[in-house]
Amino acid sequence: MITAFRAEVDLARLGRPLEALLALRVRPHTTQLVEPLRAFVFGLPETITMFHVAGAEDFLVHVAVRDADHLRRLTLEHFLVRPEIVHLQTTLIFKTEHQPIQRPATP
Repeated sequence: MITAFRAEVDLARLGRPLEALLALRVRPHTTQLVEPLRAFVFGLPETITMFHVAGAEDFLVHVAVRDADHLRRLTLEHFLVRPEIVHLQTTLIFKTEHQPIQRPATP
């Protein structure tokens, strides 16, 4: 079932060719923390997507930046200054590919 129609943006043409995933661990991991953190993350122009996940990390944040220095400043000056973020791991994205057609799961 189609739930939305989206345009694909060329991030490099927007001046943000470097993409990364930021894996965040937060404490305390409470319901009261999620909405303020969500508002903070989506208030940053570098943010593309945020995932609330299970596992060792609590959130994955997909960002796009100008260069490595911009990424370093984003993590140090915006994320790691927040007291609830106790761990941040950065993974660079070399290439993104999407499944062109989504199909129903087979039994």
